[in-house]
Amino acid sequence: RRPDKARAWFQRATAADSDCGDAWAWWLRFELSTDDDEDRKQRIEKLEAACSKAAPRHGQVWPAVAKDTANYGLSTIQVLRLVAEALAHTRQL
Repeated sequence: RRPDKARAWFQRATAADSDCGDAWAWWLRFELSTDDDEDRKQRIEKLEAACSKAAPRHGQVWPAVAKDTANYGLSTIQVLRLVAEALAHTRQL
């Protein structure tokens, strides 16, 4: 378990393609699965703010969740949380 190395990878992935919502959701899933320390809440808030600023529109799961009529009018952060939840039910490669 090397969470710092994983965070650096997620930062590079989202910087390279900030429009890919799935990368943001995988990163949120990772942060939610890490140990609950004093910085976790701040990291998640920072991640959500950066995702909201990037306003992603692409990915494999993101468009399906974002375009679902039940999710009409949701903010980027709310869609991010729904996509992260949806990814929890997908099979990992």
